[in-house]
Amino acid sequence: GIGSAWLESGCVLAAARDLQSITLSTLSNVPWNEPFYAARGFEEIDESEWGPQLAVIIGNERILEVPPELRVVMRRTLPAAET
Repeated sequence: GIGSAWLESGCVLAAARDLQSITLSTLSNVPWNEPFYAARGFEEIDESEWGPQLAVIIGNERILEVPPELRVVMRRTLPAAET
């Protein structure tokens, strides 16, 4: 429950700042990671959708020898802020 509450509060804050989505990267070899985020509205995105900032972050992880085949990048679309 704590992880879900933390994640939801981050999404609420991002939506309040008029962000359209929130993106994360996680390890695919940990069996509960991807399903946890998927159950909370995150979907895996292709590298072609990363954008320059996320590409730099993932590139830095590769420099630190995080195996790219173990990394999954996911995004959740946020609701539009109420006006």
